[in-house]
Amino acid sequence: MKTRKHILPLAAAMGSLALSANAAVIIPVSATASSEFNATNGAASNLLGPGFTALDPIVTSTHANGPWGSSDHWFSSGADKANPTIDLDLGGTFTVGEAHVWNWNPSNDTNWGVTDFTLIFSTDGLFDGGEASQSFTNIGQGTGLATYTGEHFTLTPVAGVTHIRFQVDTATGGSFTGLSELRFSEAIPEPSAAALLGLGGLALLRRRRK
Repeated sequence: MKTRKHILPLAAAMGSLALSANAAVIIPVSATASSEFNATNGAASNLLGPGFTALDPIVTSTHANGPWGSSDHWFSSGADKANPTIDLDLGGTFTVGEAHVWNWNPSNDTNWGVTDFTLIFSTDGLFDGGEASQSFTNIGQGTGLATYTGEHFTLTPVAGVTHIRFQVDTATGGSFTGLSELRFSEAIPEPSAAALLGLGGLALLRRRRK
């Protein structure tokens, strides 16, 4: 009976830890860019999943490498190639903890990708100033291969987020700026006090048995 008293709380705690280890992927419901080359290569039609060739888990998901101009990628107009933005409606309210970016990845040209970017987090979709933001630099370029799995970034968790603006700070050059796909994940909760207490109980139980 003594063993059961120690094991049952521990089992519950371990279950809590196992559940928190799988961050839920956030799939935006809409995407609007400050510019796009044409409707075929617009953000709404190309950054919400059509180019994925394998999806699960998110950090190993691969993206199609169709030639530029195909409906696998978004790219800006030439006039807005320096600092275009993409606004994403998350379709709910989330605590965001990770960003997943598949850079420009056509098989015949990977030179229009993003180098540095800033994520701006909005709680109402207005982007009227004062929002939290986080910036990232020197991200990897696409490989031009169908095995490309993107770049994945751990964020300082931001709560209450309904919309995210992806702001291009620097691009690699060329006539346009492009991306293949964007996704986000919810923040993984810290272990609860009950979970930590359960682990401490296991350590005490092992010490008593020795």
